[in-house]
Amino acid sequence: MSHLHALVYHERDPQEHGELQDRIEHAVRTERHRQEVTVMRRTIADMFREEGRKQEGLESRRTMLLRLLRLRFTELPEETVTLIEECEDLAQLDAWLDAFATARTLAQVGIRPRQ
Repeated sequence: MSHLHALVYHERDPQEHGELQDRIEHAVRTERHRQEVTVMRRTIADMFREEGRKQEGLESRRTMLLRLLRLRFTELPEETVTLIEECEDLAQLDAWLDAFATARTLAQVGIRPRQ
């Protein structure tokens, strides 16, 4: 059962997940399998919540960093804005925020494309 849930989660469009999970649940025939489906569904729901929290964290850090940079340095190069908006690494965003605290120039923040 866990393989079916993983297949739905990784291979299907997120908008299809609910309906496909319902179909899996209705297809099981034994009580043991129903319990397994229920547990897997909860696990997947937890995974979605965690992903949502991560996305919120990324978005809030991006917004804060851009706001602070614009307050201190006014105009930002488009490449810098793009790098921040496309960054998917919480640790990297935190490092840039930390560097901002003591940076006297935009270059000292260290926002450069990864090599």
